[in-house]
Amino acid sequence: MYECVQLLLRAGHPLEMLHMGAESTSLEDVLDPIAWDYDGDASYPLDAIHLAKAVRAAQLTSTSTRLTPWQKYCLVPPKDLLRLRSLVARGRAREKVRTRTKTPREIELLFAPSFPNELFWKVMAFWNPRH
Repeated sequence: MYECVQLLLRAGHPLEMLHMGAESTSLEDVLDPIAWDYDGDASYPLDAIHLAKAVRAAQLTSTSTRLTPWQKYCLVPPKDLLRLRSLVARGRAREKVRTRTKTPREIELLFAPSFPNELFWKVMAFWNPRH
């Protein structure tokens, strides 16, 4: 069920839809009774509801009108990482000192202040697990 909802949202399915005649209902409200009636052990129906809520939250926080709700949802992790990168560049965040492991060189370079933002976004386009 989770995969079906993900495919629908990626294809541009609206979060608000006409259901049961002419009344408008949200995707979460449609999925909720299915989740409650589900008797299996897996958490697929609840995962689908959480996905729909996360896509809606990303849609509400974004100001861009050209992007679909799914595209806005996919931009959330790179934006958070870019914000972290900005904090590192201004000296307001730093690497946590660890005793056993060291941050991989690739990650250090990615978050270095001298690394261009455009290249950072390009890397995030391929790294994003939500795509």
